Amino acid sequence: MRNNKKVMEMKVTEGVSVNVIPDNDHEYLITEGNVCYGFQRYSVNRRRIHSGFIENLHFVTVDTYFSREQIIELGLTGDKILWTKWGIVRLGLFIKGKRANLFCNWAENLIILDCLTQDRLVDILKDVAMIDDRELRIRLVEKLTIK
Repeated sequence: MRNNKKVMEMKVTEGVSVNVIPDNDHEYLITEGNVCYGFQRYSVNRRRIHSGFIENLHFVTVDTYFSREQIIELGLTGDKILWTKWGIVRLGLFIKGKRANLFCNWAENLIILDCLTQDRLVDILKDVAMIDDRELRIRLVEKLTIK
């Protein structure tokens, strides 16, 4: 089973939340309806926007990614595709607007935070602590610390 959790709500910005499906391969998957809500659009047609979307990187096809039981359990019977965080960022290149920018920034922040895990940050800071130049140490710590 690729997914062992239920659908959960994540806050994008004040007054805007989307439902995401935790996933082992992509961390989160988001229904097309929630992506449309996040971008404040009626529909998102990946073929019309751009043909450069890659399956299993930017989106997954529900019928091939999940078993029939999982589709029913997750309430995805009407959904054909689910978007990944990378897909949302790619869509953000083509969909413009204030809310679209907020939604795209939210997805980018999730990606960036995934790359710099707490364990990785601690490991980097251990190496930084061995640097003799105090000013350089302070500058590096400031750059690595998320504000």
